[in-house]
Amino acid sequence: VGKKGFDILRRDYAALILERVDLREVKTLGFVNADAIAKKVIQLFNEGGFDICTLFYSQFKSVISQIPTTQQIIPAG
Repeated sequence: VGKKGFDILRRDYAALILERVDLREVKTLGFVNADAIAKKVIQLFNEGGFDICTLFYSQFKSVISQIPTTQQIIPAG
């Protein structure tokens, strides 16, 4: 999800990326956007597309500092 993460990951893991979600055109992000992504992830997991799903994101600390964070979401860790 997102351009920055995709650009970084495609350099080393292009063959492993199953899908890209671009939300730049969405004016107001909300539950509907997250729900659509979650349903796609769950569908891929149920079809055997992967065995572990890890979420990578920047945890906001301040305007000049974000903390790179990982969280395993499938299976719940």
